[in-house]
Amino acid sequence: MAAPNEPTPQPTQCVAGCGFFGNPATMNMCSKCYRAYKIEHPDAPTVAPVAPAPSADASAGAAPMDMEDGGDDGASVSSKSDKKKNKCSQCKKKVGLHGFKCKCGSVFCAMHRYADAHACTYDYRAEAREHLEKANPAVRGEKVSRI
Repeated sequence: MAAPNEPTPQPTQCVAGCGFFGNPATMNMCSKCYRAYKIEHPDAPTVAPVAPAPSADASAGAAPMDMEDGGDDGASVSSKSDKKKNKCSQCKKKVGLHGFKCKCGSVFCAMHRYADAHACTYDYRAEAREHLEKANPAVRGEKVSRI
């Protein structure tokens, strides 16, 4: 942080004249002009970007991100085919965040959320029976011997 007596540095315009603000780490050019400059002058010295000091809570094994290529390796970008669509399994209506997930594993709209509305295959009776058996064990007294 800047000291209270120090004046804050004023942003400077890009030296290439594009209208964006420049950065001292990129020779007072904006990022776009700096990339174009590096392509035109591959033998020009590269300026190392100023990285913030690692904090105490940062993991020690984390590798620093390469700033020159943007750090985009394509692995974090998912395609549209991988994204699951939230549609009602019965009427195919888009449900978005308001979908109801049934115990049979499907997502339904408000109209088909009940088991009898979508012909649910989940056996609620067996689940209730098992729950009652666990909650209420059979109580049997010992046999009384006759005298």
